[in-house]
Amino acid sequence: STAAGQDLLPLRRWSSVASVIGPESFHESLDWVNQMAAKVWPKLLDLIRDHVEYPDSPVNQKMRAKMPGLLSGMHFSHFTLGRTSPTFKLLQVRDAPGRIGQEGMQGLELHLAFELGALCDKGGHIEISLGLAGLKFGVNSLCIRGEVVVRLEPLLQEAPVIGGLVISCLNRPRVSMEFSGLAGRIVDGGLGGNLRALIDWGVSSCFVMPNVIGMPMGSEAQGVDRAMLASPKLLGVLRVQVLGATLRPPRRGILKDWLRLGRSCA
Repeated sequence: STAAGQDLLPLRRWSSVASVIGPESFHESLDWVNQMAAKVWPKLLDLIRDHVEYPDSPVNQKMRAKMPGLLSGMHFSHFTLGRTSPTFKLLQVRDAPGRIGQEGMQGLELHLAFELGALCDKGGHIEISLGLAGLKFGVNSLCIRGEVVVRLEPLLQEAPVIGGLVISCLNRPRVSMEFSGLAGRIVDGGLGGNLRALIDWGVSSCFVMPNVIGMPMGSEAQGVDRAMLASPKLLGVLRVQVLGATLRPPRRGILKDWLRLGRSCA
């Protein structure tokens, strides 16, 4: 779409720090980030808990969006992740998309693999309320794995050099939850075996764009568009045309086939 891409500059080729300093030290170079995350993590736990436990938080809204009417009140009633902090590994460094009007200010993107695991025996407490007769599901463990992009843009020729910081996921991370006791059997069997997939989708979809964390560092006078950092502009439009399809005979309902198609196209 020319309208969507008219403010873009051509992307430069991807660059890999691993090819310069070697893959071993490439991954080890983020040890300081993991140590810093472990120090900051206790301060973030209350913030994350209050945000997720709010009944109308984005996580709860998305989780309820695809639920049938009987489960439309489902939400996280308790969400404490515990003492284990997330870990990161650097995958690659590439140029951020360039934009017309910001020539010479093109930023960088750091692509990081991350993993977050929460166990109830390590201080975590996660509980899902069904919003139905006080019924609740206990969660023994939660694991989230994916790739996060940290974009440093624009790059300035004066202090603070880095004009802003944007953190987001381009693809939905993988979410896996282990439920306690009877809850696990109900989740695996509910809605034809797709209740677990719907809960996972509600959690993982909150990580992807347009959900971003934007932190401006420079000023508007330096060319830093603070509004764009919090709400990135559209970079392009992808049009998909279905050329053919085969409808499988319904076994336990066609919902499973639709969920499989949604995951493969995400």
